[in-house]
Amino acid sequence: MLKKSYKRSNFDHCVYYKQLQGNQYIYLLIYVDDMLITCRDKNEIRKLTMYLKSEFEMKDLGEAKRILGIDIIRDRQKGTITLLQFEYLKRVVEVFGMENRKPISTPIPPYFKLCVVKGELLKDEEKYMKGVPYSNVVDSLIYAMIGIRPDIAYGVSLVRRFMGRPSLECC
Repeated sequence: MLKKSYKRSNFDHCVYYKQLQGNQYIYLLIYVDDMLITCRDKNEIRKLTMYLKSEFEMKDLGEAKRILGIDIIRDRQKGTITLLQFEYLKRVVEVFGMENRKPISTPIPPYFKLCVVKGELLKDEEKYMKGVPYSNVVDSLIYAMIGIRPDIAYGVSLVRRFMGRPSLECC
């Protein structure tokens, strides 16, 4: 891509972009074997797609509806794009057996307190907590937070601080 005058983003190394005429840009987002091309000019998208097909085998799946667990919903009349992770988060809830939990309107309610466990954990508690996929849940939430849920950043970062020694006890 660099040979084709694309620049690599300083903020995300999976993003390449190229300025076209005026203030128009074309963006190429690559993550392992997923790719997304975006530009206002569909001809530019076709040209880049043809170039990429000449370099390696790839399928053009048409207009993007989902990438990396993020659903893309367009409303061309309103000129909006909405990004959702509903299916991803639904799967996270199911995988970690939390389907029957009561939803709340804030990621961390005011009465929720965490504290560092002082002293040794009880052997039973330590054994139980090893079976709790605490870090997997937090990692799944970090992905959602980075993707499209910055509203959960405080709660996720707070819980993340206690990943080293999770306990059943709260303050």
